[in-house]
Amino acid sequence: RPGLNVEMLFQEDLVLVSTDPNESGQIGSNYIYIDWGPEFYAKHQLSFPEFTGSGLSTHIGWLGLQYVLHSGGSGFFPQRLVSSYLKSGRLYQTREVPLFRLFAYLVYPIDCDTETFDVALAVIRRATAEALASSQVARSPGERGEVLLQDPASDLHRPPARATPAPRE
Repeated sequence: RPGLNVEMLFQEDLVLVSTDPNESGQIGSNYIYIDWGPEFYAKHQLSFPEFTGSGLSTHIGWLGLQYVLHSGGSGFFPQRLVSSYLKSGRLYQTREVPLFRLFAYLVYPIDCDTETFDVALAVIRRATAEALASSQVARSPGERGEVLLQDPASDLHRPPARATPAPRE
């Protein structure tokens, strides 16, 4: 959008995980649909055209994961969020299905109080780098509202120079 800087903070892969080590990769009755946004929905529908809806869905990834861990089932979750459960054997990754890539962006106005914004942006970048390095994220990125599915070929995945406007759609 004109007047805004768009900077990619990180990318995240959503992987299908299950409490069943023999999960076939087909979406079954124990599948929890997590709403990761409109692009996820569109790509999910293309990948699973027979999917007509699940018995349980949520907009909060962390909540869906807690349900799967407690009651069993499967769903798409960020790799970093489920990596410790995969290592411990509480969850199993289903590899016969596509993964979905999320991109998290930092968006801020070009015309701003640079003294204030530069400090805030540095804090956000540092906190993101620390979270990525430690892979200890307290809750899923989607819960903070900053994760957007974006086509990797899009110009939006490249951070613009500080003084130039973001690409127009």
